[in-house]
Formats: sequence, C-alpha cells, structure tokens
Amino acid sequence: MRFGEVVAGRYTLIEAVPTTGPSALWRAHDDVLARTVAVRVLSTPTKAAREAAQPFLDAAVHSGQVNHP
Repeated sequence: MRFGEVVAGRYTLIEAVPTTGPSALWRAHDDVLARTVAVRVLSTPTKAAREAAQPFLDAAVHSGQVNHP
C-alpha cells in the first residue's frame, strides 16, 4: 500500500499511521462521503484474518452512527 492508492474503490490513502500487529493503519479520504476516515488493512487474507476483522467491521458500523459537530 502506498500514498495515493485507492482502496475498495473509494478510500484514497493519505498517511500511514504507526501501529503494531498484523495490520496497517492509514488516514484516508472517503471519496464517496467526502470525509477523512481511518482504514485498517489486514496483512493476511486467511479465514482467521477474516474472522479477526469482524470486530473492526462491527466498530465501523457503530462509529458510523455517531453524529457530532
């Protein structure tokens, strides 16, 4: 992954955020919703990695419902 790359057809990567573990974290721009977002990319697309991604998906759904000025 590199600066300027578009992930999932909508997230333009802006800046890598230092992190530990089996994933990369990026500050990105959501080109559909026109806002800054965090994009976490799991490094190994295995069944275990997909299962490990579920908490991230759940958190994304819940945080997307937050409305704050």
